[in-house]
Amino acid sequence: MTRLTSCVVLLSLLWVVGYGTVSAQSVGGLDKSRLAAEVREEFLHAWHGYEKYAWGHD
Repeated sequence: MTRLTSCVVLLSLLWVVGYGTVSAQSVGGLDKSRLAAEVREEFLHAWHGYEKYAWGHD
């Protein structure tokens, strides 16, 4: 993955996570704030793995 692609993916994910927290409310049995928190946790897990194992090798 190129650095530009990595940045685009990162910014897209951050926008999705940020949007989820702004409009966080329970709709149709879906707790958006909880879902946003879970997505944020998973993203950070993946990001830290990327930093640890792949940073500078792409």
